[in-house]
Amino acid sequence: MKKIISLGLLTVIAATAGGTVFEARALAAESVLSSVSITPASASIATGASTQLTAWPKDQLNGAFSGATTTWSSSNPSVAFVNTGGLVTGVALGTTTITASTASGTTTVNGTALITVIAPPQTQAPFLSSLLVFPRSAKVKLGELRQLIALPLDQFGVYFPAAISWTSASTSVATVSSNGLVTGLAKGKALITASALSGTTTVSGTALIKVKATSTPDSNISCYNGHRWHNGKHKGDKFCSVKGDKGEKWWKKFMQKNDKHDGEDDDD
Repeated sequence: MKKIISLGLLTVIAATAGGTVFEARALAAESVLSSVSITPASASIATGASTQLTAWPKDQLNGAFSGATTTWSSSNPSVAFVNTGGLVTGVALGTTTITASTASGTTTVNGTALITVIAPPQTQAPFLSSLLVFPRSAKVKLGELRQLIALPLDQFGVYFPAAISWTSASTSVATVSSNGLVTGLAKGKALITASALSGTTTVSGTALIKVKATSTPDSNISCYNGHRWHNGKHKGDKFCSVKGDKGEKWWKKFMQKNDKHDGEDDDD
């Protein structure tokens, strides 16, 4: 009597002929792509950071399957994208599903991994570090206004909210308001200082303001005679040829010298 017993990949043949004889014969079975898994199955990465995913194709017996090709994709590339080798890079905060599609012949199986993108850890809390003032220098005329801007920064060069105050080192030359608005008052230079305060930390920045006097007399008026201005040079008046910014000084000297002529009117 002969009996065949099939045990999966192994067939056992038992026969009795004056005794018991056992014959074992291995039967080859075709490996078929059945599934694919990804490791790690989930991961958290910071924006700008990357992590490597690996796809593991398996056959019908959950063994390794070779000869398959795998392609990668991200359900939300704006959060994290994946390259052809399974390297995932975080782009923005959020979650995305990474899919590995493995194909062999006409068979395709998919595996997924969940990726969460988080903010990068800060090794140091931001603090007030510096203060920039714009413009660094400026020229204004008497009575003219000029707006200055103060920009407080942290140690990373990023804007840091802080209380700003303004002072002028020469208030007779130029004043500055609490908002950084400068007014020219007299000819000269004034150093404007902006101070930023955060907690017990104070930093400062400066701007140099140069105030220019308005020309008197005007450059197209060349002399003063009595109480009236006359164009052209007036004989006997050595101040008549002075023009431009120096006119004011000559005007004062001339008036002091000619006070005795007050009330007179020369119609030459």
